[in-house]
Amino acid sequence: MAKRVESPSSINTLKQCPRKYYYRYIMGLPSLPSIATVRGKIVHSVLENIFDIDITGITKDNCKEIIRSKAQSLLVHFWNKQRQEFITLGVEEHQEHMVFQETLLMVLNWSDSFAQKMISHPGDFTEAFKEHTPLREQLLHSQELSVRGFADAIETIKGKIRIMDYKTSKKDDISEEYRLQLGIYALLYKEKHGTPPDVVGIYFLKDTSHVEKSVTVDQDIMDLARLEIELIHMHTQSDAIQDYPKKITPLCKWATGKCDYYEKCFGKTN
Repeated sequence: MAKRVESPSSINTLKQCPRKYYYRYIMGLPSLPSIATVRGKIVHSVLENIFDIDITGITKDNCKEIIRSKAQSLLVHFWNKQRQEFITLGVEEHQEHMVFQETLLMVLNWSDSFAQKMISHPGDFTEAFKEHTPLREQLLHSQELSVRGFADAIETIKGKIRIMDYKTSKKDDISEEYRLQLGIYALLYKEKHGTPPDVVGIYFLKDTSHVEKSVTVDQDIMDLARLEIELIHMHTQSDAIQDYPKKITPLCKWATGKCDYYEKCFGKTN
């Protein structure tokens, strides 16, 4: 049987719960849409497209105000494009407004942080903007390892390569799950380019603050990624459901929600 093409998400799903992996990646059952996933998609679209703005006339003196305005305009644009998804989810108007305001704060916090980088740069605004414009949504794929992932941003700043991801959750720390994802990106980047990136990290776009955290890439983080890739291929050779046991944890059901496959596991009466 040929190896499945895995991803950081599928590897972390198997570690979280083998049965969830079975439903999503073997049966192909879709995950359920949520406010968080729709919002995440919108924010990623804003930050992917903000670097395509016309920077004519922008200087260090006015960049904060202009970048803020551009980011807000992009948010409104992509929010309207995805609005039907909120309606389908049954989100009421007042709740959508609240989520929009939280998301706007995320985007503005990021834009203020980005503008400060432009102001602090030794060159003029155009030079600073060019240096800080990343490669976006880059596919990193290894046929040898049979794994792939999309890096949100690959930056080259002062000669250093940084692979950065955007997260819109309330978390602001690099958990084991995130560290594994970043390690896989570093490993795939090294295979593609011959040398690893210098740094991998995350922009945590919380609604109350903008937090940037990163780790230096070393052999340990790439060895861990390779090991986890090998383990998932070892443990996913079967297509039989019994080989993917349920892992019952608080992630099955909590006060405000439940796993996408809760009914599949426990029935609708639970």
